[in-house]
Amino acid sequence: MYVGQRLRQRRVMLGLSQTALGDKIGVSFQQLQKFEKGVNRMGSSRLYQMATALDVPVSYFFDGLNEAEISNENTPPKKDSKKGKPPMKRETLQLVRSYYQIRCGDVRANLMTLIRSLSDAGTKDD
Repeated sequence: MYVGQRLRQRRVMLGLSQTALGDKIGVSFQQLQKFEKGVNRMGSSRLYQMATALDVPVSYFFDGLNEAEISNENTPPKKDSKKGKPPMKRETLQLVRSYYQIRCGDVRANLMTLIRSLSDAGTKDD
């Protein structure tokens, strides 16, 4: 299930539809949907195809997975609540994708400064 969630996050971040990614690796969008939901497992060769198509190392799919989640396969993985990280939502993925599409490094840096100042302002008591 965790690998499927990471697969979906990366696919959405790249702006690929299930059909487009499925075509890249030779599976139907229905099969890809089953991988993303954790209904069907992926073999190592399929996982490698996914990593190649999504331009990430295979280890990407396991980043953030702790040993307790690996040892108990029947327990669904926790959302990104550990370490105070917000859950990855479509809005978050779209924001990250749009941010990296900004070509000018200075503009990205200024945008990051603005976002940090706005988030800091929202946490302070007035």
